[in-house]
Amino acid sequence: MCVKIEDELLKINSDEYNFIIPIKKSTNLQRYLKLELINQLKENQLEVPKWGVLHGIRPLKLIYNLLKDRDEEGVRNYLKKEYSVADEKINLAYEILNIQKDIISENIDNYSVYVHIPFCPSKCTYCSYHTLNSKSSMVEDYVNKLIEEIEFESKYLNKNPSSIYIGGGTPTSIGVNNLNNIIEILKDSFGDTKEFTVEAGRVETLTDEMIEMLSNNEVNRISINPQSMNLKTVKSINRINSIEELIECYNKAKPKFKDINMDLIIGLEDETEEDFINSLESVIKLNPTNITVHSLALKNGTDYLNNQNVSSFDLNFNNKIINRLKENRYNPYYLYRQKRIIGGNENIGYSIKRHECVYNIMMIQELHDIWGFGMGATSKLHINSKKFEQISNFRSMREYLLRNKEVSAKKLKVLFDRYRSGK
Repeated sequence: MCVKIEDELLKINSDEYNFIIPIKKSTNLQRYLKLELINQLKENQLEVPKWGVLHGIRPLKLIYNLLKDRDEEGVRNYLKKEYSVADEKINLAYEILNIQKDIISENIDNYSVYVHIPFCPSKCTYCSYHTLNSKSSMVEDYVNKLIEEIEFESKYLNKNPSSIYIGGGTPTSIGVNNLNNIIEILKDSFGDTKEFTVEAGRVETLTDEMIEMLSNNEVNRISINPQSMNLKTVKSINRINSIEELIECYNKAKPKFKDINMDLIIGLEDETEEDFINSLESVIKLNPTNITVHSLALKNGTDYLNNQNVSSFDLNFNNKIINRLKENRYNPYYLYRQKRIIGGNENIGYSIKRHECVYNIMMIQELHDIWGFGMGATSKLHINSKKFEQISNFRSMREYLLRNKEVSAKKLKVLFDRYRSGK
């Protein structure tokens, strides 16, 4: 492909096509050029992305905000004209927003807590997160510092957040006693919450003792994430469990928790559409209340980006998945996108009615404060209804252990400034 600017024209040439786009004055030149390219692709009967030129992580947040000043038809026309979004994606967005609206209304004036545990038994090949091995000698130092951070900052926060979410990494990989200590301080600091989630994504970490401890502490939502129900794929992504062990673990956990989420990933190495559908059917049979379907994103620092070990899927494959899940009472309730996501698709969380995850909705839509604890955790603290300040804890373990009170001071300053202004 050859791309050049010449005589106020953008020229794109290859053996297969020849596009010429006039460069005009525009309030958003980049978007104008993308739209013109999409129009020429359509004229040449070539496939175009269903999300058009809309490239942000949170397309539903854009639509939610547009609806404040426009009616539904006006928003639809705007998305088509300004972003070239296909009707099917607009319809999907509205379907999800209709499910979210009551949950947003109930929780918009509150806040949620996120706690990060950056330890895992091993690194999955698709993962880009900065994690440490859970056998590290730093686990106890980290837990102590995390508890100190929670105790220090929580004194200035209201009791009873909408949700508490312990993510990672694999929180259950740090052992029963360490995780129990964190959960106890969270309960002492924040009181009761409607939704308490712990990610328990790796089967080998969710022992009988761990299940009992989480249940006794009134954790009511966990994740058990197979990513695939194809044993060959499970091994290729650097996991050790068998499919039978995963199912056995799930069956032990199911009576103990109100909600269980299970993640699957489209596009893992050498998997076909049939392989993914078989995994999906296997998970549906287990009947968790939540199923999250991710489209693989080629992230910096992963084996997948380095080796391009990604399967190709039909652009309409997501529609098959949506229809199959709806047939089994699972409705899409939150959505986000990522850079370099296969097929230009999206990640969608599905749930049985009235089992939607409050944290996922409020966090993705950025509609109330998220107070983050732990290495690399990000807090999003609203200055007003339209603007928030994003403050991240140190992403280095050494800096987090030694200096994170500096970040705590920044977070509390935002809070105190808000109190003083009466907002």
